[in-house]
Amino acid sequence: MTTQSDSTTAVHESTRKQASLTTTSKDGGWRTFLKHAGLMQFIPSGTYYARCKVQGKSIRASLETDVFTTAKLKLPNKIKKLKRRQPSAHSRMAG
Repeated sequence: MTTQSDSTTAVHESTRKQASLTTTSKDGGWRTFLKHAGLMQFIPSGTYYARCKVQGKSIRASLETDVFTTAKLKLPNKIKKLKRRQPSAHSRMAG
């Protein structure tokens, strides 16, 4: 038999587990997902972004969706595309 306090405890534990899977920026504008490296959400609009480093610089690019499951599917292709960017003119002259 489940009591009211047992079901309340289960809800709190479930919320706590889910909350630990994301982190929010100090200003409250961005959410990151610990199980999905490179996935970010701009909280005010709900739009998801891919984030990766290219030539030492952190780059964000919109995944053009506000649906989490769609964003997860688009993420790997967007990161590959960002990493294939052409090198800058400065790095071509140095070599």
